[in-house]
Parts: sequence; structure tokens; C-alpha cells
Amino acid sequence: RSASASEIVAGALQDHDRAVVIGAPTFGKGSVQTLYRVALGGVLRLTTAKWYTSVGRSINKELEAGDVLPRGAVSLEGPPVLIEDLSERPTFESMSGRTLLGGGGIVPDRWILADTLSTAETRAVNRLSRQAGIFTSGVFNYAVRYVQENPDLDRDFRITDRMMADLQLFLIERGMDFDPADYAGAGRFIRTRLEQEIALQAFGEQGEAEHMMRYDPQMEEALRILRMAESTEDLFRLAGVENGVDPSQAPAPIDRQRP
Repeated sequence: RSASASEIVAGALQDHDRAVVIGAPTFGKGSVQTLYRVALGGVLRLTTAKWYTSVGRSINKELEAGDVLPRGAVSLEGPPVLIEDLSERPTFESMSGRTLLGGGGIVPDRWILADTLSTAETRAVNRLSRQAGIFTSGVFNYAVRYVQENPDLDRDFRITDRMMADLQLFLIERGMDFDPADYAGAGRFIRTRLEQEIALQAFGEQGEAEHMMRYDPQMEEALRILRMAESTEDLFRLAGVENGVDPSQAPAPIDRQRP
């Protein structure tokens, strides 16, 4: 889901063999808009150019009329995890001759996917999402109150079972009607959302990002490789991408029926 400027930077680093890109394909927003002022203070935003990486890969992911975006498993933090077929993507070479894939977005050198919810968890989250307004505001208000009541909150805090039970009562008091089984079934998702919100209210955006890194398998793998590598050559060797992207190594579609 990384988009626009971050894709341009990641693509340039990958093209020039200055970095190993880890994670999943980026969003593919490589269009350039020019603004034209029109009557009554309005603005027409017209696409006038597209971004390409240094070796000629188009960042923009082209969609034809009627194209349906692939559906993926819901990640622990909410956004879907998509797996796409890479076999038809055009290939390019980096400055050192490594194989890179084009076709829109930046395809990582090494795939590391976010943690996903099981089918049962996804169904529970979807049922709770029918009252998303109450749920979102309830988590926010609970987090604000919790931070006010705990001004010396440790930066390494965890969500306890007591906090989950308190939040459940808090949501019911504010008019949210749900099956307790759904609340329990969506427990991992709710814990993550609550922890994010408390960290944000207590420590700000930077503090929230630092606190939630512990749940980021992409960041964890990147740090592991960086700590072991003593040179650029080591970096690519440890990541197993000396020769570039291998389309056959892309993960298989996620099985949402897993326990």
C-alpha cells in the first residue's frame, strides 16, 4: 500500500542496487497531475505524465475498464494482503544486472507478508464493522481516558485481558450491540487497534510507529538482515536476492480457511 513518492524512492534504490526491498508490491500510483483553475474557484486535476524508474519501469499500475482488483486476506492491522500473479510481468535489469519486475508498483526483492486474520476472525471483524462508527469512536474515547488515567504509561505497555473486558463494557455502554462471541473472535484485531490508539494518544505518531514495530514482520526481517550485513554484498547475499527477483518465489494465494 505504499504509494507515490515512496515508490519512486524505493524503485531508484532498487534499480541502482543500493537497497534490498522487503515486503509486498507497492500500490502503483505513478501518475503526475497538473492543476488547471476553472470558473468559480474550482480546479481541474488532469493526469499529464507518469513516473518511471531509472531503468524504465513504469510505477503506475494500469487498470482497464472493468478490471476487478484482487481480493486478499485481511491483515491484523486492517488493510488487505494481496497476492498477484507475477508471471506475466515484464522484466528489467538493475545497474548490476539483477532481474527486476515492472508492470506497475515496485515488486520487492524478498516477499514478507503481514500477519493475516483467519476466516473465522475475518467474519467476526466484519460483523463488528457493521457498527464501525461506534466501535471506532469507542476505541478512541477509551484510549484517551486510559492515557489520562495512566500519565506515566510505560512505552512497552501491553493490552491486558482486563483492558479488553473494560473496553467491551465501554462499547456496550455507548450503544454498541454485538454478540460477545464476535468480540472474542475478533480479539486479536481489537487488541491491535486498541494498542495502536493508546500508543498514538500517549506518544504521538512517531511513538505509535515505534511501539507497533514489534508486530511488523517486514521491519523485523529488514532489521535482522541489516544487523548481520557488513557490506552491500552481504546485504544481498543474506536476503538471498543476489540475482534479483524470482517470480516463482512469490507467495501462493493466502488460504483464508487456515485455523
